[in-house]
Amino acid sequence: MVPEQLGNIVRRVPRWWAGRRGGARRVGALARTLEANENLSAQMLARHQLNLVRNLLSVAEKKVPYWRTLFAANNFDASRFRDLRDLVELPLLSKDALRTNLSEMVSDDIDPLRAKWDATGGSTGEPTRFVRSSLTSSYTYANEQRVWRWYGVPQGARQALVWGADRDLGISSWSSRLLGLRRLNAFAIDALNSGEFLQELEHFRPRIVYGYTSALTTIAKYMRDCRHRIASPPIAIRATAEALSEEDRFRIEEAFEAPVYNFYGARDFGPVAAELRPQDGLRVFSDLVYLEIIRPDGTLVGPDEVGEIVITKLHEFSMPLIRFKTGDRASWFGPPPDESSGLPRISSPIGRCSDFVLTASGRKIHGEFFAHLFYEVDGVERFQILQTDSSRILIRIQGSLDFNGSDFVQVLDAIAQQFADPNLRIETRRVAAISPESSGKYKVVCRSDRVKGCPDEMGAASCEAE
Repeated sequence: MVPEQLGNIVRRVPRWWAGRRGGARRVGALARTLEANENLSAQMLARHQLNLVRNLLSVAEKKVPYWRTLFAANNFDASRFRDLRDLVELPLLSKDALRTNLSEMVSDDIDPLRAKWDATGGSTGEPTRFVRSSLTSSYTYANEQRVWRWYGVPQGARQALVWGADRDLGISSWSSRLLGLRRLNAFAIDALNSGEFLQELEHFRPRIVYGYTSALTTIAKYMRDCRHRIASPPIAIRATAEALSEEDRFRIEEAFEAPVYNFYGARDFGPVAAELRPQDGLRVFSDLVYLEIIRPDGTLVGPDEVGEIVITKLHEFSMPLIRFKTGDRASWFGPPPDESSGLPRISSPIGRCSDFVLTASGRKIHGEFFAHLFYEVDGVERFQILQTDSSRILIRIQGSLDFNGSDFVQVLDAIAQQFADPNLRIETRRVAAISPESSGKYKVVCRSDRVKGCPDEMGAASCEAE
């Protein structure tokens, strides 16, 4: 047995132990179930989904006050649910509705030992709190095993995570070594220090690298400019959290000498879809979610028609998310799901690009940096950063935030420290409402010099210069 294989086996033990609180003792069995589901015909998979949705609706009706009231108001009887298409009878669940009715969204018999509160990073400018049960965590772990199997990455292999959530980066160094995991801060990666990050990756030699598309692209550009060839290429690269353009895919693949796979999911509604093969559509995890793509009027889209992605989580009973509006847009890829075999496919979701601000020195600051600064700051319903030049930013706030409060003062200090520019002007403005861009997303960062050049990426309604 070669040392790398032995290391993979050894690292499986602490990873299993680290996940026990999330119900990871079930992960092996669930992973085998998910693998078997991939071989189901479209008809059998639809029947399986119907049973899962029916069970979820039944639990929601009996144990969750919000859904019990909503079902009654819409004359919806979960016991009579017989067809997945009948789910359109229920209203869509928006993030605003989730936040407004948060206490009513939780199950009456929630087990605090098997469920925990979490929150999104607020990449769309509006953090959302939610409950994640141990069962959902177990399915997430099992799905990771499935995706790694698709990529040909052995379980227990070293992995590098280029990420930005502070609570995810806080794992201790000794735990990281045991888990075979290296976490790199995506917020800190720029053209000036890409060499340091690359050196760390070279020393660690991960078999899989995954993280923000923009951060991976920045490192790839540095490698190309320096004509650096990686000594030990990974088996796979997984790009997520932002849209993956074909140009970005080519740059990353060329630099890392490894295939790049697109992955779609979010902290609140979990893993949704991933590429089995590059550029072949994203396979929907239909045994984890029921996915709809709808028109603005709420009707289902036809073939090759772009609409909004709506998600129903099939295994979350502590806080059921039923017909949850993601704000992301996509179309069905290839044959419609009722005409294909196996897991259905969608196109790469659009409307998920984070933007950057540029400092006077030319350094890029990731839009997610600002999202995490405002995490849990009271009085902020939505926010937006508008940059008109390299030494001036305007912070637009929708909500009752106290601009003189200590929380906001700390936010301003963190921004000033990140810019490291003595000429930086930070202006603040309270607004009645921040309008979405054309894609329906609330963009965190807008640079006025890009409005005219990128009308589809940055709608003038939300990013016009002030």
